[in-house]
Amino acid sequence: TVDLIKTYKHINDVYYAKRKRRAQQQTSTSAAAAGPATEDSSRKSERRLNNDGYDDENFDYIIKPGERWHDRYEIDSLIGKGSFGQVAKAYDSEESEYVAIKIIKNKKPFYNQALVELRLLELMNRYDPEQKYYIVRLKRHFMFRNHLCLVFELLSYNLFDL
Repeated sequence: TVDLIKTYKHINDVYYAKRKRRAQQQTSTSAAAAGPATEDSSRKSERRLNNDGYDDENFDYIIKPGERWHDRYEIDSLIGKGSFGQVAKAYDSEESEYVAIKIIKNKKPFYNQALVELRLLELMNRYDPEQKYYIVRLKRHFMFRNHLCLVFELLSYNLFDL
């Protein structure tokens, strides 16, 4: 797990460095283009770049307390944020309990890494049905507005607080 955290941090650093370079290149290319863009066209490209307004500039989903997802989860609050994305506390109306939903950034490298995490958690949970080894319980996963979401049991601490 220590190497996994280093890997996430490295991916995050590389991603933001490339993003900054692309933005600088686009700015210099746009300035040399045929003149100022209209307000409507700049708004459309901003919406397109940020998932129709659902994501912030870092491709994280913009959490809105009280929002209902898949007619099942009611978002309560943001409880954590990291290089992979963020974690929200939500009420699961089908199970009548609070859960933690890990919302992966809306970018392919983060999505691909999260798929690896998903497969590992499913495998570990399958081989520890009695919970002898205290592996966090992955309850389910789903896609919501272009974000992979992993639903976990809600724990009282995160690993960085221990």
